[in-house]
Amino acid sequence: MTTVAREVTEFIANDFLSYRQLGMCFKNLARHHDKGRFMNDLAVKGLRHVTDPAAKRYHQQYGSSSVPWFTVFTVDDRDEASRELLGDFLTAIETGDRWWDDKQGEPAWA
Repeated sequence: MTTVAREVTEFIANDFLSYRQLGMCFKNLARHHDKGRFMNDLAVKGLRHVTDPAAKRYHQQYGSSSVPWFTVFTVDDRDEASRELLGDFLTAIETGDRWWDDKQGEPAWA
């Protein structure tokens, strides 16, 4: 993984808004996975809805105002960060660690 993609994934893990958005995206991907409609390429595309705003926020906080954010975080870097997050999602699904579920294991009426 490139350094830029690693920076984006670490920023997502440490930024409240990005992490919350990641949880909502993972919840949506889990729903598709459970229903048997999960596709990796569309999951990467969906995770770009998390990595793109995170890259923008990272650049606003730590980047230079003279360089646009999309030249620092190229499409390939953001795709690579999305694929890394997809790997984390698939690992969590395999191990049963669904941290994004608020009421994991509780019945719907509880």
